[in-house]
Amino acid sequence: MEKASRKKKISPPSLNLKTLILIIAVFFISLGQLQRIQIANTVAIYAHDLFIILFVALTILSSQINKKSISAFFRRWRFLCLFILWSLSGLFINQFFSGFSIIPWMYFSRLFSYLLFGLCINNQIKSSSIDQKWVLLMFKIMLFVFLAIGLFQYLLIPDLRFLGEGGWDVHYYRLAGNMLDPNFTGMLLINLLLTYIISIKNRCKNKLYLGLILVLSIALTYSRSSYLAFATTTCITLIFSRISHFQYRKILYFLFCVLLVLIPFLPQPGGAGVNLTRTETISSRVEVNESVINQLDFHQLILGKGLFTPSINTSVSNQIIHAKFPDNLFVFLLSSTGVLGLFFALSFIIKELHYAYHAKKYLVVLLLIGTITHSMFNLTILEPINLLVLLFCLQINLIANHQPLRLLKKVKS
Repeated sequence: MEKASRKKKISPPSLNLKTLILIIAVFFISLGQLQRIQIANTVAIYAHDLFIILFVALTILSSQINKKSISAFFRRWRFLCLFILWSLSGLFINQFFSGFSIIPWMYFSRLFSYLLFGLCINNQIKSSSIDQKWVLLMFKIMLFVFLAIGLFQYLLIPDLRFLGEGGWDVHYYRLAGNMLDPNFTGMLLINLLLTYIISIKNRCKNKLYLGLILVLSIALTYSRSSYLAFATTTCITLIFSRISHFQYRKILYFLFCVLLVLIPFLPQPGGAGVNLTRTETISSRVEVNESVINQLDFHQLILGKGLFTPSINTSVSNQIIHAKFPDNLFVFLLSSTGVLGLFFALSFIIKELHYAYHAKKYLVVLLLIGTITHSMFNLTILEPINLLVLLFCLQINLIANHQPLRLLKKVKS
């Protein structure tokens, strides 16, 4: 009996077509912006998009859909569904009067497919259609790829000012990684750090070692919005520790203290990007947000301009410009979907936080609050790679809560 149980424990994870497609999709996601394909000045696709669509299609075709499951779906995600329906209506009405443009519909289709991707992974994990070992392995590979490419870039290609010709922000001696942007990379590393510390089974000593490398990488992004997001999630763990035994809070406190200690000693090779007291970017973002809000008339305040309808840099058409929307998430939602769209979005976020908090899914709360905090400055939650990594990290939390031997159990160092 003992031999049989040992064989069962070390049996290799099963691999099917959907799992293989998911592995390929996650691999491409791990490459970040390096797999971006620029089709035109305003249109780009990613290699992972094809495999995400295939995975979603296969999952839907193999799922049993009935009235009961549809009813349960709408009860669970009613505010998200209302937001999507309202956004579709607003976009259609705006384009009916102002003229048709395919670009917002392409953005909307991508967002919709990504949300379905997260739901499909959730469904496949719950139904055991995908071996959890593969999902955990994919997460570890994703973490390694983001971290390795980030450190490689900082050490060997610290000057990224040549990317300005491709529409990217210029960066000098900042860890931008495969996202080619320190702010987005910083938030990715924070979400990967939180997920690894809380939901991956490993020795506390190993968690601490890898956590220190991740914190050093986060510090080298010089991203103040990432520092703030990390500070916010650390403060939230104080609330958890008062109401429940939150096991890894001490590691998170220690890692945040390490970040605070590192900041004054970070290299200062020159350039505005590494100057943490700079105010130019803050002033610029405030001006953009104020300009977008001031341009709204009464009709647009109620209905919005249309989801993913460009609000800034609209006069630039002869070169690649990546920034097309305001950086603040709430300003973006208000300007694109109006007051009612903002209400549906906030209701959805609050409901999810309330559900996760009472279900003691603390990682979900930390991931959402951290990402939303970061989105106040960079619209992070709607950046394709950041959104996909967030959705994938949420599935790691699902595995942790469904393991026969809990991944959150105390591990002796």
